[in-house]
This record gives sequence, structure tokens and C-alpha cells, in this order.
Amino acid sequence: MSRTGKILIFSAALIAAIGGAARILYQPWADYFWIPFAVSGALLIGAFVKDLKFYLELLSMRTTKHGLNLGSVILLLIVGLTGINYVAYKNNKKWDVTEEKLNSLSNQTVQLVQGLDEDLRFLAFFREDDNFSGQEKQKFEYIMGMFQAESSKVKPEFVNVLKRPDLVKQYGIDSSGTVIMLYKGRQNTLTDLSEQGIANAIVKLTRDGKKVIYFLTGHGEVSFSSTEPNGADRLKRALEESNYEVKSLNFVETQKIPEDASVLAVVGSQTALFAPEIAAIEKFVEDGGRLLVAADPGRRSNLKDLISKFGVELKDVFIVDPFGKLLGASAALAIGAGYSNTHAITKGFSKGQQEQMTLFHLASPLKRAEGFNESWRFEELVKTTQGSFTTMDLGQQVRFDPARDERGPLAVAAVVEGSAKSESADSAAPGEAKKKSDFAVVVFGDSDFLTNQLLDEQLNRDLALNSFSFLAKEDDLISIRPKIASGSRLTLNESQIQAMIYFFFIPLPLVLFAISSVIWFRRRGA
Repeated sequence: MSRTGKILIFSAALIAAIGGAARILYQPWADYFWIPFAVSGALLIGAFVKDLKFYLELLSMRTTKHGLNLGSVILLLIVGLTGINYVAYKNNKKWDVTEEKLNSLSNQTVQLVQGLDEDLRFLAFFREDDNFSGQEKQKFEYIMGMFQAESSKVKPEFVNVLKRPDLVKQYGIDSSGTVIMLYKGRQNTLTDLSEQGIANAIVKLTRDGKKVIYFLTGHGEVSFSSTEPNGADRLKRALEESNYEVKSLNFVETQKIPEDASVLAVVGSQTALFAPEIAAIEKFVEDGGRLLVAADPGRRSNLKDLISKFGVELKDVFIVDPFGKLLGASAALAIGAGYSNTHAITKGFSKGQQEQMTLFHLASPLKRAEGFNESWRFEELVKTTQGSFTTMDLGQQVRFDPARDERGPLAVAAVVEGSAKSESADSAAPGEAKKKSDFAVVVFGDSDFLTNQLLDEQLNRDLALNSFSFLAKEDDLISIRPKIASGSRLTLNESQIQAMIYFFFIPLPLVLFAISSVIWFRRRGA
């Protein structure tokens, strides 16, 4: 190789290095950055032309041919691995082997995301020098990866507020870390970056309107506007976060149930409902309405009579569970531990959450009433533990009386579904078919689990929100409780412990001591 060729190659490398450094130091890319790379390419071409004879002789050498063959094999290997990685990147697939499925989305979220019919964009605004660029950004990228794995219509974008002031002004961003969601021309600000928060935000963004849930008032019901422990404002906020509109209904102010009522809830009435009120509720259900009733034992209300019209019997006794004392509460704390694995409300409760419970205070058992309409469907949703039993007196010492009490498991939640003939069908003209409307009634033998005191305990929140979602015919709004990793336990009996001691803990140190002694003596005599 001539001296001129070496100078040209060295100059080309130096100019290319200067161009690369300038590109890194002076962002963003500008058209004039092509100049040093173009000059470097021209110099390399000049060096090759200058020493063309040298390169031709080099290529004809046997060692060069062997080297080229080896280089070709290496190049093909690199191309193959690159292709495999590209295919794997485009068809990303992962397996979540954790028992609680901590690294994957819940079935409800997957169903929600796969139902998108247009692109859902996430614009995450951040600065490179703030906390959002650290753990929060990584957390958001990770969870967005799970969403993208389920649907290609999820499109996350990270926007540097310093580089895109136009987008900051367009969306009114006033702080770093803000995430804007865009779908079908609609816009929503994401404040909760958890799976549940993102799912709720998707629901609000994709729904055309809000369904209305009415809570009956005027009979001492649980107040959904009260922040006291026996109030239910947390339940109201949870329903509103799921894109429901919550309203109160008082028959003194209006003599009928509004037509926009998707669900009617009667929670913890302390005094009796009037006959016209019961008739209006019964008519609402017969016309295909959806009803939730949470009744308590020992109250002067007649909710027992109301739910009996739908084939559910509420026993006016208390459920006690001795296990409640182990939880730091009284025996009057009924513990729900058995769930229906077929109904939409509870079928997910036994998957990855085996140790979680539902808690009820001063609850009554439910059962299918005699003379139940066989064309309807009755299903027990939640049952107490086997150690629970009923009692009529909550004295100092509650004991099971076989003569009058009933052993668990006892149902504390049930659902009735079916078709009831509406009054409009009775007035139909001769020859017209009588139409039937599908209805659903969810009944609880306790109202305290819906209050602020117990709503966030264990699976209570899920049970409440799932019930309202089912009644509102919004199965994809079923609540998603944060997944909890459960520890794996190794339980050994006495014989197994002795075997571990005599066959492992004692022999292993002796064997290691013997081996080390032999090695020491051999080296000592060497």
C-alpha cells in the first residue's frame, strides 16, 4: 500500500470521527452533518483507486480467500441471528410463570384492550432531569409493554417537554410526568399509572355515555355521601371512577323509578319500605330492571319481604365465626371463603388469591326460598367458612346449639336471574305474544361490607364493584385488585425433619471436614 493511500484512509477515518462527535454534541440532526461523511467516503474511494493493484493482488492470495470464506460464514451467522431477533421482536411472546400472574394483565383488562377498534395513543410528557425519567418512566414503559403485548392498537409515545413545546402548549401540560390518552378524537388525562388506573381511564375514554346507579334513600339506608366509617362515600367514588353516575332516589320526591336507572341499590334500610315502594321496585325488576339489595338482620325493615318476591329467603339470625377473633375482631365478623367459580361476579376470586377473603359484619344467611320459580336461576356467590354457625343471640359467650343453630358454610351473597312477565305484556292485544324481560337481583345478607370501614378489606371492594358491573351489564368493568405475591411455604413433619438432620445437616459437615483433612495431609507431606 502506498503512502498516499495510507494518508487518505487515515484522513477519512479522522473526518468521519469528527462528524460523529459533532452529531453527538450538537443535536438535533442537521443536513450539513452529511458533509464530513461524504468527504470521508470520497477519500476512501480515492485510496482504493490509488492502490487498486495492491487490493487485487491481496484478494488473489490464498490466505485472503480463506479469510473471506470465514468472514462470509460469520456474516451469514450475524444476518441469521439478526433476522431471528427481528422476528422475535415483531412477534413478542412471554410466559408468566408466577402463581398470581404478577407480570401479565388480568383477563378483564385483556378483554378491554382487545375490544379497541382504533389506535389508543398515550402521550407521556417528561423531562430528562426529573424523577419521571427514572423509576416512574420505567414503570410506565413496563406496563405499556404488557398492554402492547395484548393489542397492537396501544401506541405509547414519550415526549420531551423541552424539545416539543408545541405539544406542551396544545395539550395544556403544566407539569412533567403528565400522560394524555387520545382515542377517536377524545382526550383524557391519566393520573394513575397502575393497571387498574389505566383500565379505568380506558373505560371512561371509550364509553359513549354513563350508566346511572340509583341508591334508595329515606329509610335510614347507608349514606353514600358520608365519610364516616359507617358511610359509603368510598363506594360512590369507586363507582364514579368506573364511569358510573351515582344518584339518590327518594320516593317522597318522585313516585317512580327513573327510566335512566341501570341499577337500583337498596343498602341497609333500617325502617320498613311502604307498600307502593315495594310495588314500584317489583315492577322495575319485572320490566327487566337490575336490583342490588344488602339487608341486615335484626332491623325493622321489610327487605326480607322484598327479596322473598324474587325467591331468596333471608334468615333473621346472625352468622358468627370464631376465626374472626384471630383477625383481631369479634366473632360477629363473618368470613367469606368459598366463591362461585362459574358466575361472572366471583369466578376470578379463586385464581391466584387463595388466601384472600371477604369480610361481613353482623351478616345473615341466605338460601333459596320454598316455591322458587324453576324457570329462574339461583346461585350462591359467597359462602362462609365451615367453622361458622348461626345464632339468635350475640351474648358474651356465643356457643353452637345443635337444636336451633346451623353450621357453615352459609351463603351470604346470592344472585337470581330470569325472565319476568311485565305488566305491558298483560295489557297486550289478543293474538300478540307476551314479551318477557330479563332481570337480575343480587342479594347480600349484610350491608356493612359496603361501608368505608370494610370496603377496602381483602376482596370486599372487588365483590361490590363486580356486582354493580354485572348488574349494569358492563362485564369489562369488573374491578382489578392489585396482585399480591404470596410466599411459598415448605412444611415438614417430624419424621421429615429428623431425616434432614441425620442425612444432611450432620453428615455434610463431617464429609467436608474429612475431605479437607485428606487434602491438608497430602499437601503437608508433599
